[in-house]
Formats: sequence, C-alpha cells, structure tokens
Amino acid sequence: MLSEWEIAAVVAVAGYVMRLLHTWVRVRGRVQRERLRGTVRRDVVRALPAGSRVVEGPEGTVTIEVGPRPPGGAGEGGSGCG
Repeated sequence: MLSEWEIAAVVAVAGYVMRLLHTWVRVRGRVQRERLRGTVRRDVVRALPAGSRVVEGPEGTVTIEVGPRPPGGAGEGGSGCG
C-alpha cells in the first residue's frame, strides 16, 4: 500500500504532467492558427492586383489598399465580386 507522502508525490507529478500537456496543446494551437493565418494572408496578397498594398498595424489589424484593376480584369462586366 502507498503511504500518504507517496500518494501526494504521485498526485503532484500527475498535476505537473497535466499542466505541461495543457500548455503544449495551447501553444501548439496558437502556432497552427498563426501559420494558417499567414497562409491565408499570403494567398489574399497574391490575388491582389499590381500596385496594391497591405499594411499590418498594431494589435493584428490589417489594411488592404487595392491598386488599379488591370484592363479586362474581374469587375468589368465579368463575374468578379463587388
């Protein structure tokens, strides 16, 4: 049978391991979210017409200034958005 201090030690180690796993999962989720956000942002930037600007501000704000549309591009009677 385990003594009281052995039980306390097992509980303390189990708590430490659970805290470590919680931190790992939380940080891993943040990293994956930022990676996905960067991928989406890259795809959006690549789809912008020439002359467009993307400005990243404080607190994660993003301002997109769309440049002139190329002749014959989407939006001129085509199936473009807007």
